[in-house]
Amino acid sequence: MPNKAMSKRNRSIQILCSIAIGIVFLFAVTVVFMLSGIFEIDRTKITISTKSVEALYDSSPLTNHEWKISRGEIKDGHNISVEFFGSQTNVGESPNYIEVTITDELGADVTSDYDVYYDLGILKVNPRVLVISSASDSKIFDGFVLENPNYAISSEHDGLVIGHSAIVNVTGSIIDIGEKPNTIESVFIYDRLGTDVTRNYNLFVREGTLKITSPYESSITPPFTSGSDLLPGPNSENAVLYSIYSELDDFAYLKMSSYGNYNGKAWSEAPVYDSLINDKYSAIYLISLLAQGKQRDINKVQIKSNYQPYALPYYTIPEKGNAEIQTNDVFFSGSISNAYTLSYLRIGSNYPSLNNNYKPLYKAFEAEYRKFVYENYLYIDDETREFMEGIIKKERFPKDTRYAIQVVASYIRNAAKYEANYDKAMEQESNVAIAFLSKYKAGLCKHYASAATLLFRALGIPARYTIGAVADLKAGEWTNVLAKQAHAWVEVYIDGTGWVYVEVTGGGRPSDSAHDENCDCDICDPNDHPFSATLTPITVRQKYNGTTLKATNLLKGFEEFEALGYTYDAVVEGERTSAGISTSIIKSIKIYDKNNTDVTSMFDLELNTGIVHVYLYALNFISPSDAFEYCTKPVPVARHTSGVLAPDHTFVIESTVVADAGILPNSFSVKILDENKNDVTDIYYIRKTYGTLIIQPREITIKAGDAEKKYDGTPLTCHKFSLESGTLVEGHFLAMPSFVGVQTQIGRSDNIVSDVSVLNSYGVDVTHNYIIKYTIGNLTITD
Repeated sequence: MPNKAMSKRNRSIQILCSIAIGIVFLFAVTVVFMLSGIFEIDRTKITISTKSVEALYDSSPLTNHEWKISRGEIKDGHNISVEFFGSQTNVGESPNYIEVTITDELGADVTSDYDVYYDLGILKVNPRVLVISSASDSKIFDGFVLENPNYAISSEHDGLVIGHSAIVNVTGSIIDIGEKPNTIESVFIYDRLGTDVTRNYNLFVREGTLKITSPYESSITPPFTSGSDLLPGPNSENAVLYSIYSELDDFAYLKMSSYGNYNGKAWSEAPVYDSLINDKYSAIYLISLLAQGKQRDINKVQIKSNYQPYALPYYTIPEKGNAEIQTNDVFFSGSISNAYTLSYLRIGSNYPSLNNNYKPLYKAFEAEYRKFVYENYLYIDDETREFMEGIIKKERFPKDTRYAIQVVASYIRNAAKYEANYDKAMEQESNVAIAFLSKYKAGLCKHYASAATLLFRALGIPARYTIGAVADLKAGEWTNVLAKQAHAWVEVYIDGTGWVYVEVTGGGRPSDSAHDENCDCDICDPNDHPFSATLTPITVRQKYNGTTLKATNLLKGFEEFEALGYTYDAVVEGERTSAGISTSIIKSIKIYDKNNTDVTSMFDLELNTGIVHVYLYALNFISPSDAFEYCTKPVPVARHTSGVLAPDHTFVIESTVVADAGILPNSFSVKILDENKNDVTDIYYIRKTYGTLIIQPREITIKAGDAEKKYDGTPLTCHKFSLESGTLVEGHFLAMPSFVGVQTQIGRSDNIVSDVSVLNSYGVDVTHNYIIKYTIGNLTITD
């Protein structure tokens, strides 16, 4: 019984074990099939979509966290969570990446129960539009490079991201007349950290225009392409700028414009002085007004101008012709539709100056204008000043304006060679004027003029760079002034006088210029005698003793140059044995500088004859001193004080004084006559001692006229005047008054007269011999 029960139990265990083994076997087979892909469980399929988005580049990451299940669905009780990885910062595009996790109601990850598909959107960053414009600029041609590195970023487009900066390299330049784009060579954009982010911008470049216009341009515009070294305006260097008819032979300088300060490469515009002489004339007329009434060399010309600008010769006399009166002391202007006539002074270096007896109006104006000149035409940067002061110290230049003009001009002329094909690399130097004198030593008139202007300023002498043209005028002929005759020079201000032109350009001008190699004008000749000296052999004298008196090799007239270290070696010939006067002549002379270099060619020498005097008798004469008012008494006569005349000889004394107001020697001449009235002065040695004359100007008072009328609505003026006190010299008369005064309404106002001139019977201005006071008149309108 027990065995039967055990057997039954064993069979049950066997059955259970078999079932278990079967289940394990089935499970193992299932796993194997699943792993081998033979058997597959059906998983849920879903598609996740992310959104596309685009934006303008702003240096921040572009993201978008919008998503959806665009196909399929998750099982009930399951949850889905997402994580975004998509991001785009720089210009370009990339997928909007996302990852999902699916969990059941117990939080278990059941993502594997799903087939998840992705439909990714695109993150796109678009470039910013950046418009960069280089500056436009223009000027009248002055021979210097025009550059303008300025630029602007347009606000009408996207612009720069805040915190970004642009590095723009503007390289445009132009030196000749015409137009060129102001080239933008490169643009780089950097963020706050200095990273180059240029690729994130669409760059559009608008290049400005650099334009240099010719001073010759007019309403009838010629085709401008090339021309002279300074003003390359018309399409041919032989284009006629001006045609000038001249009464006299002359080499004239036609001024167009002056300039202000130097920046190392170019000259800026000069400031304009607003005040006018007599409320009418620019300060450029100072010299011609100061010289009026003097016996001066005057030339009359007629000018036909084909192009602007208006040009005038130096020292033009206002209102002596129909040339337009200038009110600007920097540049000239006027209509060129018709020919214009004018007169100008040919004064060379014999500049007029103010004195105590000159018209108070001119003296007061010049004093105020001088202050303006010294305030505006002495500036020089530190680097240039240091360089120029080194030259001044080495060369020992004087600071007296009139003499420094010659010294500086001579130095600059010989410091470099005039060369049309000079090394253009000089223009890229930071300071062209310094490079011209120290390194390249070759250039054009603009380089000479710039260097000289700065050297004058370093000496404390006001100077300004000036451009224009030169004209070799022929008497009674029309002369054409060509484009290639454009030129640059320096204006120097002389106290009490005004602006004078100074030629500083050295030799070697091109053979196709207006002058050939034989020309000796101020421009072409590098040794055009910047120094002038009148030399005379000293007088040698002895009383007759039968021996021969010979001239010495000593000269008069060289003293001021000796003080500066110059020496000379002269040969003088002349002799005499019998009583009388012979001449001595300078047969040869050589002049040396302080380095013992022969500089004779730098001097314009006037060689006079000297005196070799052998005498028989000696006489002494003296003229008295006196003080009196102009033309109120005769000049006191000289008298014989010692020495014995030969028998039957007599003397005649004649005053040689030109008795104008001022302090002057009481000069005289003496002539000795024999019994037959023959001049025998030569056998006498006449010693003359001059007294001093103090001739005081006459004082006169001029009264402006009075006028009165009843009110009628029209202006009341009165241009009458009278001599109220004092007297004029017989034959003198008053002329050319100026009046200021008008009354229109009921009431009274002043009638002011000024600027009255006194002329003699020959029409010569003798105003400087008078002190003129003025009395105001009355202009009255009654009811």
